[in-house]
Amino acid sequence: MNDINRFRISVGDDDLHEDLTAEIYFDEKFLALVSQESGLERAVVDLQRCPDSDAWSFNLDAFLKVLDQAKHRLWELRRQ
Repeated sequence: MNDINRFRISVGDDDLHEDLTAEIYFDEKFLALVSQESGLERAVVDLQRCPDSDAWSFNLDAFLKVLDQAKHRLWELRRQ
């Protein structure tokens, strides 16, 4: 299976942030929270602990692509 298909992005409200946030899941496990309250170029990612092992393991290029997709989706929704 291609690693990119193992990621999922969910955009929604978060009580700790003023703007929308994007949750990134890998194999349906919560991996990261992306917020961009300071703008598109200053997006922040909070990585979560891996629930099944000591570390996450996935393709770096796939993860970078998903992070970029999440960041741009947040920006699109913010401007509406």
